[in-house]
Amino acid sequence: MNAQDAGDAQALGAALAAGANPNLLSPSGSSMLMLAAHRGQLEHIELLLQAGADPDMRQTRKDSERGDTALLRAFYGGQLAAAQRLVQAGARLDARNRWDWGVVHMAAQSGCVPCLQWLAERGQALDAPAPASRGETPAMLAAAKGRILALEWLESRGVDLWRTDPHGKNALDWAKWGNQREAERWLLERQLR
Repeated sequence: MNAQDAGDAQALGAALAAGANPNLLSPSGSSMLMLAAHRGQLEHIELLLQAGADPDMRQTRKDSERGDTALLRAFYGGQLAAAQRLVQAGARLDARNRWDWGVVHMAAQSGCVPCLQWLAERGQALDAPAPASRGETPAMLAAAKGRILALEWLESRGVDLWRTDPHGKNALDWAKWGNQREAERWLLERQLR
């Protein structure tokens, strides 16, 4: 745990070689692999996978956790190389957390356009709603986080930015809710076209 927190791959490798549990959970409920994936620590990811870390373990220790996997965390952190390595190790692209956020939802929130492109090339739906939450789409989450480049990319791929969730809210409403003024202005300009 200390080696992971310090970003010390050598110490992490030594701890794993000495028998440390590669699926150890932090006090936050995240596995070491989730933390490394979110931070894009490829050397840590490799060490943990070689030691037997479960790429599909879920963050479910506490009721307040979303139930993320390492792959969801990699995309939430905008870490494409980490995500690719996890998929190579068998991580499921169809993973969804308790809120029904999948890999595209997470990549859209991070604003990682290369992540979105990579996912689209693998046939991932770009506008799937999250019914276990509020029915939000990746575009709505990108708007709530002010990720204009992601919104531009999604729009260029034919995603309807004016689609509404079950509560009648569209990406513009989500940008307002997230207090993302620049995204709000960008969306308003599109609306006036």
